[in-house]
Amino acid sequence: MHIIIPKVYHVILDMDGVLADLYFQIYKLLKERHPHFILHDPNVQTEHYFSRQYPQYAKEIYEIFGEKGFFRNLPPVEGAIEAVHAIMKKHHVSLCTTPIENAKYCKPEKRAWKNEMLGTKVAIFFEKDKTRKRGDMIVDDNPKMEGKFLHTNPWEHVIYHQPYNKHVTDKRRIIWNNYHSVLPELA
Repeated sequence: MHIIIPKVYHVILDMDGVLADLYFQIYKLLKERHPHFILHDPNVQTEHYFSRQYPQYAKEIYEIFGEKGFFRNLPPVEGAIEAVHAIMKKHHVSLCTTPIENAKYCKPEKRAWKNEMLGTKVAIFFEKDKTRKRGDMIVDDNPKMEGKFLHTNPWEHVIYHQPYNKHVTDKRRIIWNNYHSVLPELA
């Protein structure tokens, strides 16, 4: 008799735009504080980075990023926490997020957010070059992964669906309520 041992995957998750709804929060705060700013609905955003979508408001965007409590109080993306907890029952999960320069609360607050939402056993890495982290797959909303180890790293880039990455058609794409059908190996 053969015993089949299911594979345990190492799933790397981005934070902003995948687990934490940074785009919703920055949009909401900009609209509240600067009602005269002309902002489009975030559902039609065409740039991965908010400051590239609105370069004329970059100063105000980075001021918000630098505020104490901004990263700590980001709302979770709908369904993300429940889905990740389900994945964690069978697989190894870690987070890999790009730190925002000159935002002194970014790292400690992202770590605190992760601890509250996912627990202290989940590792978090702050990397400008996410290709440095090894795993089986990385779930990221960034439509273009770049880095030193891009062509030697074995992970699969799975796109977390956002309006600014809908042009990417050659990769699997998920939202949290369909991850188990798109990524059946994790279910």
